[in-house]
Amino acid sequence: MDWRERSQRLLGQEAIEKLNRSRILICGLGGVGSFAAEALARSGVGHLDLLDFDRVSLTNINRQLPATQGTIGRYKTDVLEKRFLQINPELEIVNLKTKLTPENMDELFCGRHFSFIVDAIDDLPAKAQLIKTAFEKHIPLISSMGAGYRLDPSRLRIDDIAKTHTCPLARKLRRLLKDERITTGVPVVWSDETAMEPKHGGEGPASMIFVPASAGLMMASYVVRQLYQRS
Repeated sequence: MDWRERSQRLLGQEAIEKLNRSRILICGLGGVGSFAAEALARSGVGHLDLLDFDRVSLTNINRQLPATQGTIGRYKTDVLEKRFLQINPELEIVNLKTKLTPENMDELFCGRHFSFIVDAIDDLPAKAQLIKTAFEKHIPLISSMGAGYRLDPSRLRIDDIAKTHTCPLARKLRRLLKDERITTGVPVVWSDETAMEPKHGGEGPASMIFVPASAGLMMASYVVRQLYQRS
């Protein structure tokens, strides 16, 4: 029996074959991107490019899929590559231990043809440049907005970036994209929940698993639905 049998019953053989032929770039494998990547692997996507320069740290354990006590210090791309091949041994993975920047964007896309891009990075200049590049190359993309400082995943939604509010990251990104003459046409996962004030200071955004993981699953669902509708 094919491990994708239940997915095939839901979507049909043609859609499953389309997913198997698809190549998806996932930028950022943190609390959002790691769950998006896992969902896409389990959905039968045949080619995944995993991009993240970071290693697992102790403070990742509360919310990131690759993070356990046994993976601290290992590259997130390596941990997830091994995990995903245990899900689907025929999955083709490109392991990119790279920090995405506006300067190396052209190198990333040279010779690579993506069916979809999942943007789960936090760096604003790189995020804006990735969206611009996707626009220029006519590659469909979905981008994640802020998932930290929030607890309620039911407040997440998918909209055009022009409809976002409340989210500081979305506001800053809109300004950067406006400079590139992009004001609409960017689907994003975002939350209308007002960000909480952390109880005390520390390094990095305060967050738990609920909102980032849910945002990642929503992104993967969006990608699969878009690809399914085109099959």
